[in-house]
Amino acid sequence: MPNFKPSRAEHRGTIVSHSLVDVLLTNRPELFKKRGNYYPALSDHALIFGVIRDMIKTNKSKIIYFRSFKNFNIETFNQQLSLAPWHVGKIFEDVEDQLFYWNTLMKNIVDEHAPVRKTRVRDKDVPYMTTKWKNAIRTKRRRSIKKIKQLQIVSANG
Repeated sequence: MPNFKPSRAEHRGTIVSHSLVDVLLTNRPELFKKRGNYYPALSDHALIFGVIRDMIKTNKSKIIYFRSFKNFNIETFNQQLSLAPWHVGKIFEDVEDQLFYWNTLMKNIVDEHAPVRKTRVRDKDVPYMTTKWKNAIRTKRRRSIKKIKQLQIVSANG
């Protein structure tokens, strides 16, 4: 058996450890929440350890709010604007109160015709994600959701 010499000798208190393998190598040290040496009582060799975090950091999703004009009808919207009681705002003497009333009235009408929707998006995409890929993924998801709905209707009917 060849006689190996340790690459490094560490002095730990009164114990001198001559070890060839006492290194924990990683290219992602932020994944470890704790690391160190363990000295079991049964052996004179120190064990090394690394405890990986419970959850790897993920990109947080952002919530985007937007107005949906999917069912927007310009004729009914204009008709409702013309029928709205704008004159009621004139009963307020304070300009701020008038502004508040008109803003609230306008917001209620707009919310009825173009409701506010929200969606979650990734805060950051992976660097290799292109617009072409995103569109393909969206199309695939839309089609699969549509297919699932069709299958549910067929199974409910028959």
